[in-house]
Amino acid sequence: MTGFGKSSEIPPDPSVLMDLDISCGLSDEDTLGEFVGNLLRRGHGWEHGRPDVQAARHRQEDERAARLRDEEKRRREAIEARIEEMNRNSAAPEAAFGAHTVHTEDGPIVWATLTQCWNCDHPMLLWNAESARPGRQHSSAGTLEVKREVGPKRYENHPDVHKAVNKWMQETRADVQKATIKPRRSKTKAAEYSAFVCPECDALIGQMFVSCIRTDKWSLISAPLLKRATAEPAKATGPAIDPRKGKPQRQRPPVAPALSTYYERPIVPEELQTDRRKTWAELHSPDGVAEARRKFMGTRD
Repeated sequence: MTGFGKSSEIPPDPSVLMDLDISCGLSDEDTLGEFVGNLLRRGHGWEHGRPDVQAARHRQEDERAARLRDEEKRRREAIEARIEEMNRNSAAPEAAFGAHTVHTEDGPIVWATLTQCWNCDHPMLLWNAESARPGRQHSSAGTLEVKREVGPKRYENHPDVHKAVNKWMQETRADVQKATIKPRRSKTKAAEYSAFVCPECDALIGQMFVSCIRTDKWSLISAPLLKRATAEPAKATGPAIDPRKGKPQRQRPPVAPALSTYYERPIVPEELQTDRRKTWAELHSPDGVAEARRKFMGTRD
């Protein structure tokens, strides 16, 4: 067996050569057998072309990856700048028209913000609505959660929501237009959705940018009646009821002891007492033995 200026003897069993360790970190093969098997099945793994051609191809791939990274960075910076500009041009409605909330029986919960179009700078009103459960009284309006994505049917376009927004604008005399909701088609997903558009130039107001408006730029303009605080009933002063034992029985008042009407037992002389227990000496005396014998025999004097 020869190599580059080297020679070695072939072992008695040549198959052991396939178990030689050739791992060097340059390929996935760890043994010579794996390398030969992959070479026979897949062929060589070297790139085509001269070294200078390969180097030029690698350089082009690196330049293309760097160009894509720069484009992605500029795109992110443009989005962040537009979000910051939208927050700068937005304000809470209560800052312009005062704090006012339209209370309904079980109507929607509506938050609104004042902003302007990114294309023509036209002012408009945007809103976010949530459905209130019928018959349920709310103790608070909850936290604002603006959806990042919407579908073709969004709750902001419900007639009850428009009614609440129009009533708020009428009561506050807000001299601003509502944004229009129109169907649009997404370029990336090719799906239809309902979006806010400018009432003046029909420019799209992206829902992603609407969801990035800070919370302090929103105001609650409509909410159902809040739950009224009621006086708590007085707590019972009796013993606590254990659900495992059931309701405790009512305790009866103690009965006063009745006065005794019995007279004291008269004192009987000792010689006349017939139920008195006799002592040991009396039982073993001649008279006691004779009396016991008569009782045993059933005879008496």
